[in-house]
Amino acid sequence: MKVEFRNQTFEFNRRMKVIDLLKELNLSPESTIVVRSDEVLTEDDWIEEDDEVKVISAISGGKR
Repeated sequence: MKVEFRNQTFEFNRRMKVIDLLKELNLSPESTIVVRSDEVLTEDDWIEEDDEVKVISAISGGKR
């Protein structure tokens, strides 16, 4: 699978659940969204080897 996150591309040669992908990338499921095409995936959804997904940070820092 091809994974795009913060202008970087990662590739994995196996299918895995979204939660496992986030663990591989050392990301928190509470602060990220995984999208395949126009579909937001849940932690339990499977990502197949030939899928292309984007990981989007749902929380960003800023001044208070």
